[in-house]
Amino acid sequence: MRHVIDWPITLRLVEEDGRTEAQLILDTDIATFSSSGEAQRNPADPDVPAIGDGFAAGRALIDLGNRLIRMADAEVDEVDEGRRRGSGPPPVGGWLRD
Repeated sequence: MRHVIDWPITLRLVEEDGRTEAQLILDTDIATFSSSGEAQRNPADPDVPAIGDGFAAGRALIDLGNRLIRMADAEVDEVDEGRRRGSGPPPVGGWLRD
């Protein structure tokens, strides 16, 4: 069985006065997530907005990734708890947690 789904992500980057802010929105079938990240240029460094964009976007993506992992982890716990009570769906075999 193959499962394919697209999750659209909107990422907005705003740079002003050496500070870059990333605002990220992920829309899934289950929920909408938002996260943010920022970067601050050292005043002694040259003004290269692409560097701040990378740092801010990367930090927003890391935050989003952590949120998604926590959500999936909680869902596995719910499935496991339901199985223990005899009311949940079949086991979620093969999912590994770090």
